[in-house]
Amino acid sequence: INNKPFKLKSLFLSSRSFQIESFQLLLQKFGYYLENIGFGFFTNDELKQQLLELIIKYFL
Repeated sequence: INNKPFKLKSLFLSSRSFQIESFQLLLQKFGYYLENIGFGFFTNDELKQQLLELIIKYFL
């Protein structure tokens, strides 16, 4: 059995079926390991603002 933690290094986000709560949980669990985040086309400015706030919270 492999007991090493999963290290998510890159993440690309798309606006299809995006849930901010799931993204926040992902950052809480794996944000420390992330090196690259990419964004697809988001038309919702409020959602973009929430994404940026979460990234700042977990990366700075």
